[in-house]
Amino acid sequence: MKKLLTLLGLCGSLNASAEQKSPITEEFLDSIAMIESHFDFKAVGDKGKARGAYQMHKSAWDEAVLWSMLDNGNHDIKIEWSEYATEPNISRIVCKLYFKLLEYRFKNKMNRLPTALELYVCYNRGFTGAYRINFNADNGNYGRARYYLRNIR
Repeated sequence: MKKLLTLLGLCGSLNASAEQKSPITEEFLDSIAMIESHFDFKAVGDKGKARGAYQMHKSAWDEAVLWSMLDNGNHDIKIEWSEYATEPNISRIVCKLYFKLLEYRFKNKMNRLPTALELYVCYNRGFTGAYRINFNADNGNYGRARYYLRNIR
C-alpha cells in the first residue's frame, strides 16, 4: 500500500506540471486498456513480454518507474513489473507515468503536445519507432485505436 501511495503522489506531481490540453486523461487510459486487452488485467501478450490490461513490456515499465524516481528525487521505489503489471491500480499508475514520459519526449522533439492517436503510436511502436514514421498512424493497423481514441483531444 505504501508503494501505491508513493506512486499516486508521483502522478500528482507530474499532473501539476502538465499543460491543460494533454490527452492523458482517465478516459484515455481506459481506452488504452480496451485497445490492448479489453480490460483484461491478467492478459499476457507478445509471447510473454507484455502483461496486464495495458500490455506493458518490462522495459517500458522500468523506464516509467525510473523516470518518475529521477523526476521526483525518490530513489527508494521498487515497483517490479513481474509482481505488479497485472495489478489494476498500480499498473494504471505506471502506464500513466509512461504516457507522461512519451508526451514529454514528443513535446521536446516536435514542440507541441501529441494527439491521443500520436501518443498511442509512440506507445505501440516505441518512441524511436514512432519518430521514424513521423508518428503517423497511417503506417500501421491502428483501426481499433482510432475507434477508441476518436473523441479524445
